[in-house]
Amino acid sequence: MAEQHRQMEKRMADSRVPGPAFRPPETPRLADKNFVEQTRRLVEILVGVGKRAEAQKISDEGFALLPDPGLKTAVADAEARAGKQ
Repeated sequence: MAEQHRQMEKRMADSRVPGPAFRPPETPRLADKNFVEQTRRLVEILVGVGKRAEAQKISDEGFALLPDPGLKTAVADAEARAGKQ
């Protein structure tokens, strides 16, 4: 019985075809992207309800944590989008 088990394991190991290794998305980059998107969404909501000062504060604090150009322009982008609607 043990011999059959060893033979079966050897056959299975021999039949495995090596493929590309699984690489999950890079968590830090994904987290940074989500942070920027959600912060910009919050800024847009604040601008939309007339709370520009609070929106600017959130944008500045977000940029201080993660210096992403999208956070630097979040308020201006939200105002431009609000002007088009």
